[in-house]
Amino acid sequence: MRIHFIGICGYAVSGLALVAKQLGNEVTGSDEDAYPPTTDMLTQAGIKWVDGHAAGNVMRWGKPDLVVQGNQVRDGNPETEAARRHQIRLVSEAEYWGELTADRFRIVVAGSAGKTTTASLIAWILRMAGRNPGFRLGMTARDLGTAAAWGSGREFVFEGDEYTSAVFDPRPKFLHFAPQLAVLTNIDWDHPDVFPDPAAYEAVFRQLLEYLGPEDRLIANSDDPTVRRLLSRTRANVETFGLRGGADWQGRDVQIDGDGMRFTAWHEGKVSTMRRTRWRRSPPPFVSACRFPPRSKRSVGFKASAVVSRSAARFAA
Repeated sequence: MRIHFIGICGYAVSGLALVAKQLGNEVTGSDEDAYPPTTDMLTQAGIKWVDGHAAGNVMRWGKPDLVVQGNQVRDGNPETEAARRHQIRLVSEAEYWGELTADRFRIVVAGSAGKTTTASLIAWILRMAGRNPGFRLGMTARDLGTAAAWGSGREFVFEGDEYTSAVFDPRPKFLHFAPQLAVLTNIDWDHPDVFPDPAAYEAVFRQLLEYLGPEDRLIANSDDPTVRRLLSRTRANVETFGLRGGADWQGRDVQIDGDGMRFTAWHEGKVSTMRRTRWRRSPPPFVSACRFPPRSKRSVGFKASAVVSRSAARFAA
């Protein structure tokens, strides 16, 4: 299949373009004011692309079967209009990711902050366990070496952005990813250009929780009051994490330790494990990872404790 990407040089879209190329598709694209490292990565992969948007770019290398557009591309883009004139199917980057991964076990990390760190850590744990997961992040993770990879394993990890998918697709990206396992880090009003008030912002997370079914899993940060309030809206099996009392998995005794930090994970009133990480910032991503993956029919199916310990010790994001 021939696929043309509008806005190909963004981290998320370039990652998808590289995966599409890896899967045997003929890939072309365009962007404006593009710069390394993604430009170099695309060129090295043999992907034909041009700097600058023009209607002729769509048919420049032959008529594509599909046009994929990134959410940074503005309304009235000449290539978007050309795709419509030529009656070529046009989808957002998020929608195409959802289609590609329909038969994978999809893990989606959502929230206002901590998405990249948490999603990267989950993908890293799975890699350290020999699972070779696929993943899609909003930026390159140092340990993973890239922003996206197809992987050969069953699991696919998404950084689940709440922002709109494209100028023609107002749905939040994470709904396209249709998770079987979701991690919710926090909810703190953001993107006022799209969500005019906290209620509008909260509504898209409520949609995510309401989407999850009784066979799905939700791992949620109970330290966040808005997250706690929304938990009643989901049918999923819920486990909580946090640094305060009442969480199913609680991080205690957090201390800076050299170039990293150390904490103790408690579960059911007893110490589960002690962790040292190379990450000196917020510990909740690592606390959430202590319960990853949950045991269920829809879990990823390996004993995580030892793997998480080794992974956290080496993880640098």
